Amino acid sequence: MNNLKKWLALFALSFGYASIFMIPYAKYVFYDPMMKALNCTNLELGALVSVYVFVGIFTFVPGGWLADRFSARKIITISLVAQGIFTIWFGLAMTMTVAWIVWISFAFTNCFAYWSAVIKGVRLLGDEKNQGKTYGLFEAGFGLSSVIVGSIALAVFGRYTDQIEGFKMVVFVYSGLCILAGILTWSLYDEYMVETKEVAPKVGLKDVFYVLKQPIVWLIAIVIMTTYGLFVGQTYLTPYLTAVVGITVTFSGALSLIRSYGVKLFAGPLGGIIADKMKSPSRMLAVGYVIIMVFLVIFLNLSGEPSLNIVIALMMTIAVVGAGMKGVMWSIVTEANVPRHYTGLAIGTASIIGYLADIVLGPLFGYWMDTYGNAGYNYQFALLIGVCVAGFAAALGIIILKNKAFLTEDAGNARKKISA
Repeated sequence: MNNLKKWLALFALSFGYASIFMIPYAKYVFYDPMMKALNCTNLELGALVSVYVFVGIFTFVPGGWLADRFSARKIITISLVAQGIFTIWFGLAMTMTVAWIVWISFAFTNCFAYWSAVIKGVRLLGDEKNQGKTYGLFEAGFGLSSVIVGSIALAVFGRYTDQIEGFKMVVFVYSGLCILAGILTWSLYDEYMVETKEVAPKVGLKDVFYVLKQPIVWLIAIVIMTTYGLFVGQTYLTPYLTAVVGITVTFSGALSLIRSYGVKLFAGPLGGIIADKMKSPSRMLAVGYVIIMVFLVIFLNLSGEPSLNIVIALMMTIAVVGAGMKGVMWSIVTEANVPRHYTGLAIGTASIIGYLADIVLGPLFGYWMDTYGNAGYNYQFALLIGVCVAGFAAALGIIILKNKAFLTEDAGNARKKISA
């Protein structure tokens, strides 16, 4: 395959990935303006994302089946365009009631249709030996696209003195970019770009139950949950910067944009290179959990009004390590010897547990902030330390079990076991 075509296809997927998740998670950058626009509490704003993920969880496995049965290119394109249309509606009628309906709709455009299709689509662009690098570059492309999209959004927001009006215009920007991403995906991506010797049989209902029974798939789910949970936890540093450190919303938003997306430009590929050099993404992730845990302990022990420079240094270090981990977390599907025709099912199954972080952490962190004020952040840091411990244990489990996984068997033997 022509390398230029591959990189353009990877960019199209990255740009779409950045665009489709910007509005469901808009609070990560526009936390205070979004809360004002919807006239809601911290708990309600956290619950909005939680409901979106809760509904989405029930669609992950069917979505994985869909990704293994139909064209990734078609699924991704339709999802992006539909997302753009729903986002326009939200911008035109920005109330909490409309937000609930739209965010539930996002569960179907994102979790059911788009999610497994795009993660599988990335895997199909790389060979089995450099999956860490492929996913790392995808994460870097996601970071670059997010910085571009986020910078445009911040620039638009900054032109308005009224935060509510500014946020409405940001929503329209996000909707247009989703539709553009759909056009780019249809034009640049083709799942048949890379030739493979593996003959992919049709995936049926028996295969769903077969994948569900495998312990290593659930270990993958725990790794995804903890790695993503650390990312979700970091987003609450946005209100931390304004409430505890005392900086402006615009400055906090800029730092959050760099933390959430900018560091991915180099941390994603670097994480992929390290994982490939170690010949085990799970080993790389295990080391990452330990590093982040140490810095969270330091965060937990900050007292009084901490120095802005110290907070930024701690925040960015955690962000870099976390971005490197998030960039390679899905490559453990390849490390676990999952055949390509089971990729969608494995991703969908792992995502059921993996994205519980959005359901639990949003309302919980919001409740702590509403109830305890600034002291609530200490509870957040303590919980994230526990998340690191759980992730470390799951990564070790994958290292131990990967060579014994059921998925090293061919599909024919798998089906014989099912019918036995």
